Amino acid sequence: MKAFAQTILIAAALMTTNMAGAAVYKYIDENGNVAYGDKPVDGSKKIKIQSTRNLSPESEAAEDSTEQTTKRDSTPAELDERTDEEAAAATVYKSLIVLTPKPDKEISGSSGSVQVIFLPTPTLARDDQLVISVDGKDISKGRDANVSLKDLSLGSHNVQGRIMDSDGKLKIQSDSVTFHVKD
Repeated sequence: MKAFAQTILIAAALMTTNMAGAAVYKYIDENGNVAYGDKPVDGSKKIKIQSTRNLSPESEAAEDSTEQTTKRDSTPAELDERTDEEAAAATVYKSLIVLTPKPDKEISGSSGSVQVIFLPTPTLARDDQLVISVDGKDISKGRDANVSLKDLSLGSHNVQGRIMDSDGKLKIQSDSVTFHVKD
């Protein structure tokens, strides 16, 4: 239940702010749980939310962004002792979650647009890439954890993400989420 509540809080923060300039803060609440919000509180840390792109299933995989993300789960002293390559190779992902769309969500065909948001934990390492697939076809490869799918045909579709290292080796894969585009 705790993970579900965190997911809802993150999704709400993401949907109620301008994604390009959104600020999301991670903190420990009064009960000792990890929580997220759109306003800083005592002891909170700002986390990076990557920009949204519009893609159609027919579009080619997007080019890699040069944007860098702060490494998590390391002290400053540990980061100073490692090269960037060692740090990226050392990143072990705990999870890769599809925040949206929710499983079995029904989407109106008139809108034909679906927001897809992934949450990697820890954040994506600088040399790693998130590959997003719709119906088994890679549509995005790079650093963006958010994409907007347009012009989807009616019927059921599934979305899945996987994080690959700079050598193309799989580090973690999300569950596949099925959603439905209806009339």
